[in-house]
Amino acid sequence: MTTTFRTEPPNRVGRALQALGIAALAGALMSACSGDVLNVGHDVPPDPPPDPQDPQDPLRPSYATRAVLAGESPAGSGIPTVVATQQPGTPHLVVDDRRIYWTTHGPTSLDAMFDNGQFFLRGCAKDDCRGTLVTYATSAGPIGPIAANGTRLFFSLRTPNGGPCREGCLRSCPAEGCESGSTQTENIAAASLAADESHVYWLSHDLTLQRCPADGCRGLPELLALLELPLDYGRPLPTFMIDATSILWARTGSDFRSRIVELEKSRANPIRDIAGGIAYAMSLAADASRIYWTELAGEVVKSCPRTGCGMAHEAFASVPGFSTLLAVRGGRVYWFSGPSQWYRHDMPVLTDLLECPSSGCGASPKRVIAAQTTPCAIAVDDTHVYWRTGIDRHFVNWDYSDGTLLRIKR
Repeated sequence: MTTTFRTEPPNRVGRALQALGIAALAGALMSACSGDVLNVGHDVPPDPPPDPQDPQDPLRPSYATRAVLAGESPAGSGIPTVVATQQPGTPHLVVDDRRIYWTTHGPTSLDAMFDNGQFFLRGCAKDDCRGTLVTYATSAGPIGPIAANGTRLFFSLRTPNGGPCREGCLRSCPAEGCESGSTQTENIAAASLAADESHVYWLSHDLTLQRCPADGCRGLPELLALLELPLDYGRPLPTFMIDATSILWARTGSDFRSRIVELEKSRANPIRDIAGGIAYAMSLAADASRIYWTELAGEVVKSCPRTGCGMAHEAFASVPGFSTLLAVRGGRVYWFSGPSQWYRHDMPVLTDLLECPSSGCGASPKRVIAAQTTPCAIAVDDTHVYWRTGIDRHFVNWDYSDGTLLRIKR
């Protein structure tokens, strides 16, 4: 089971970065994914030729699809499959052993973030999205972040006009659907979520790390730790994750320096530092022996043994441009890298999905597929890498707005 989050710090962080003279990069950290109409389950390239004048055509070309068609895959790799296209909304994307889940908003809700638009939480079987599509939740307010543990789906929800979820709710449904067995805990404003078989964990906007049993909170949530950097509503953090034994996250201070810390789920030992002196951690991944991260303005993916390295970071991989959106599985690390303009939200930018063995690859990572339009979420399982493309329709011509979910065989 893998849980991933968008690589984006809070808006107030973006504003602070602007004040520090990193205005261009800060702009991208406040952008989002977008799109139009639900289409699922066709491969790239599509057939037959679509009608570009018909917005309801299920094979209407999008900028993201054209970018895939123009991309170059390395020898021996498969062609990516489109899971769903034209899915507007915030880029929450997770997978479990059987399903893929994401959030979106209605096709007529251009200003859904500011009006009471319709928001949706959707999911489907990985190998048959067209035939198994489920809408888990519909709301007048934003949905997300989300997490899954193989049997249940967890999501945060806020309602804009009062009610029990005005400050945020944590909901849970069976993976098959929300018709029965749903739970709700009020007054939880989660910025990030993760889940395992026994618990659901979240970073909260009240600057705490908390958890509850996966089958529902009984009484008050368990307080695990205090955070440092204030969070804004609706901004998932990529620098928070769990594995079989531990919770890992980046603690970032007001000086925008980060340290990556670990807390055992058993709480047998106190929180301990793994790495420090990081120039704003942007994305975090880990396997049983190492952690991996990217930094705000760096071209280097860095690494450190789980036992700790202080400030003696190791250069894991180095490529020109801007690297982020890390995921690791089965001895291989994946991430996206693109030109420095990637952080601009007024134009589409093409990036590469890269792969490297967990031992490192220096300046020679493998390119899995090229020319992916402004990716904003990544997940990985034993057989595939999944990602979401798109750019913010609030800032660009509608012809270039999209929110496409794709996968490619590992």
